[in-house]
This record gives sequence, structure tokens and C-alpha cells, in this order.
Amino acid sequence: MNTTDKIALFSMIGTCVSAVASLATLYFAKVALSAWKEQEVLKSKKDFKMSLLELKFVTLWQSSTIHPEHLRVGRNLLYDANELKNSQLSEYEKNIFKGFAIEFEKFENAMQMCARHWLASEKLFKGTKVESLWGGICQAYNEYIQGMKSQAYFIEKLDELIKIDLYYISPS
Repeated sequence: MNTTDKIALFSMIGTCVSAVASLATLYFAKVALSAWKEQEVLKSKKDFKMSLLELKFVTLWQSSTIHPEHLRVGRNLLYDANELKNSQLSEYEKNIFKGFAIEFEKFENAMQMCARHWLASEKLFKGTKVESLWGGICQAYNEYIQGMKSQAYFIEKLDELIKIDLYYISPS
């Protein structure tokens, strides 16, 4: 074996080692990406579940029935200086209406957070019972804020979804 043959042999061995190292790197990158994806899916489900629990907690501080007219008065008192100044209500009544509006805003914010987390995880629940239960919550929310249904009805709809273990559900 001459020098040229030895150089060619060592070049071939080096190329093979490099190819094997590249394949090993590709394998480990795929494993890491798969683990990261699973973590993101679990995080998305956890965020949705936590936002549902937060919504339930905030709902418990709401009145048993929403009166849209009371809410309108409270918001006007909060955000319209003329309304606050010209109102015929006592300070006690003003504070009650404003408190109602403030608590309702917390409720709206919690529902919006749930909706954002739902949008982030919606494809994970496509075709499952979770999707239909979320639809029921949205309908119950609309009925509750319009004064057509009670707080207990809305919480009942929330509890139907909260009690489901979202972590083991996969899309159909």
C-alpha cells in the first residue's frame, strides 16, 4: 500500500466517522424536539385548565344574577365623570354599582384569558368532549351576562369541564 492509498483510506474512514456523527446528531436533535413538543402540549393544556379554575374563582365573587342595567350604571359611574357628578344616587349606592362593575371586569378578563388559552390549545381538543363542553361554557357565559341564567348554572358548566383530566386527551 503506497502513500496515496493510505491517504485515501484515512480520508474514507474520516468521512465515514463524520457521517455517523451527523446521523447521531440528527437522532438526538429529533429526540429533543419531540420532548420539547410534548412539553409545549402539556403546558398549553395546563394553561387552559388553570385559566378555567381562575374563571371559576372569579365567578364565585359575582352576584347570583347579572343585571345588565346595574352593570351599565356602574360602568357609567366608573368611567364617566359627568355621570358620577350628576347622579342622583347616594354615595353608598354609587359605591355598590361601581364595585359591581369592577368585579364584573375581573370576570370578563378571566373569561378572555380562558378564550386566549382555548385558542392556543383548540387543535389539541378537536373532536373531543372538551370541545363541546367549551362551547357550552361560552353559551352559558353569554346567557349569564345577559341576565338569562344564574351564576350557579354558569359554574355548573365550568365544573363539567374542570373535572375532566385534560392531560390524557388527544384529538380524534
